[in-house]
Amino acid sequence: MTDPAGIEPLCLGGEFPQASREDWLKLVDSVLKGASFDDVLVSKTRDGIDIEPLYTRADLTNADAFALAGLLPGKAADGAPPWQILAPAGHPDPAEANKAILAGLAGGATGIVLDVADSADAPGIAVRTLDDLDQVLGDVQPGLIPVHLRARRRGPALTALLIELWDRRKVASGKRSGCFGLDPLGVLARTGAVAGGLDGWAQILADAARYCDDSGAAVRALVADGRACHEAGATPAQELAAALAGAVDYLRLLEGAGLALEVAARQIRFALSADTDLFVTMAKLRAMRLIWARACEQCGLAPQIAAIDAETSVRMMAARDPWTNMLRTTAACFAAGAGGADTITVHPHTMALGNPDAFASRIARNEHLVLQEEAAIGRVRDPAAGSWYVETLTGRLAEKAWTGFQGIEAEGGMAAALANGYIRKLIAGAGDRLSRDIARRKRVLVGVSEFANLDEKDIATPDWPKVAEPDGTGTTPDTRLDGLRKAARTGKAPVFAPSGEITAAPLEPWRLATPFEALRDAAARHGEKTGTPPRVFLVTLGAPSDYAARARFARDLLAAGGIEAIPASENLIDAGAAARAFGGSATKVAVLCSSDRLYGSLAAETVAALRQTGADAVYLAGRPPNHAELERAGVAALLYSGCDVVESLEQIHSALGIGR
Repeated sequence: MTDPAGIEPLCLGGEFPQASREDWLKLVDSVLKGASFDDVLVSKTRDGIDIEPLYTRADLTNADAFALAGLLPGKAADGAPPWQILAPAGHPDPAEANKAILAGLAGGATGIVLDVADSADAPGIAVRTLDDLDQVLGDVQPGLIPVHLRARRRGPALTALLIELWDRRKVASGKRSGCFGLDPLGVLARTGAVAGGLDGWAQILADAARYCDDSGAAVRALVADGRACHEAGATPAQELAAALAGAVDYLRLLEGAGLALEVAARQIRFALSADTDLFVTMAKLRAMRLIWARACEQCGLAPQIAAIDAETSVRMMAARDPWTNMLRTTAACFAAGAGGADTITVHPHTMALGNPDAFASRIARNEHLVLQEEAAIGRVRDPAAGSWYVETLTGRLAEKAWTGFQGIEAEGGMAAALANGYIRKLIAGAGDRLSRDIARRKRVLVGVSEFANLDEKDIATPDWPKVAEPDGTGTTPDTRLDGLRKAARTGKAPVFAPSGEITAAPLEPWRLATPFEALRDAAARHGEKTGTPPRVFLVTLGAPSDYAARARFARDLLAAGGIEAIPASENLIDAGAAARAFGGSATKVAVLCSSDRLYGSLAAETVAALRQTGADAVYLAGRPPNHAELERAGVAALLYSGCDVVESLEQIHSALGIGR
């Protein structure tokens, strides 16, 4: 068949014979030579989903994945970015927060996240009155710039202030956009208590949702947030299940408050974390759309298009060698964009150190811009579509999340599951497994658990100023949106004050790098105290071909704990040479590095000689066949790929006299 121009179309695969999966498996078997296909070529996600080496159309058994095209937002208008670039602002001083916002908008941001302090000791902008918010958004045109609130317990009060600011500036209803960010379940998950419980928030949530729907504003009232679970160690499916369960709790609550269910469903956004697991992050965002559509159908509604706010994971950020965070956040932003996020917040690379400066914030914005303008991510809808791998992963992740959601529903919903500890216990198990993977370097943290740089220079970041405790005067408590708005108009500080309280054990956030950073910090303190950095002598037996690989491994492992590896100045050919070299090293701990062949003939004798020369502990790099014999001979522990590196470094710290 020819095209109208008479040119034969090019068929790249037409001249090759058709190959079946069975043909491919025969070739694979010839390479594996009897090894297990599953053990060698199949890995698993944290949710237990198999990752196969090859995917075809036949692998896609979940037909729902193909329905995703109808669940995506419409293509952005020409010239509009594929996702909103949200610039977070959280400096406690309203004037400083305003400077950061204006710099962000001038530098390419297309939306604002206002991180508002909800107590005196909490981070965030100190906003109490309408004038405060007016100052924060000074010289910002709120009719052009979407404003997303993150005020936690003070969400209702900030909602009233933002609406009144729109009124003060005479912004037309149709030009108001963003999100009020109301999320009592998120407050409960993060802090362990929410005033009034869900029942106490029901009316204010309904008021805000009704305002958004009646006014025709392009703003949503509520957020169903999975990020608190993610930061506490949840798997992707658990994060999705928690977000969906929260949304369904809100549907029940709003319907009970007299709001039509279809109106309630339109007022919910989903907040999810994006990390460096590229394909899982893409699939997670896509799966969120599938399970939300299914939940709506189960409620008797037409499938709704989920509005998804993605934020680069706080859990993955490192304080040591923070430059590597740029790679992490760029990868996460790419995955979120390819997964179809509506808005993305990229955290500055220095966020784990403190208050990010203008440079760090600019780099975070530029990551968006490079991906949008140069990499062209988002110029097509759902760019991951058509990949049998991503389609299959999306479907299976959606199934896992739906099962998790059913488990939460069996507990009585998200609020009940938080209150009775079900969520905390579920996530704790996943977090423990993740922590073990990090400790064993099954999951690598570049610059932290591997390739640590002992010569890195500290990055100075300004401390966050403290927020002044309000004296309580000039405040007007209320539980309805109209009352809070009236207080805002009169110049008072609106205070949402429902009676009663619901409590739960909070979900504790943690960063993956924390165990290694604690070791690095302890080593640094020891160095400052003694005047010498902690050091370990590398006993390199034999020729470089015998010890080079294991010496590199040992050096990298020790650096992850802040310990400098001192190499021998010459090849050590026997136990006597090793003992003499160690005696002149001024260290108390040694790591033996060589081949399995030399370990079999020289290791036991060398360990004995080192101990006689004054070594408090001798470690061995590798896991040779005779390792049990060597441990009986005095080797303190084996350092090998897959060992618990954190535990090993803690032992070495103890041997070096490093106190934590």
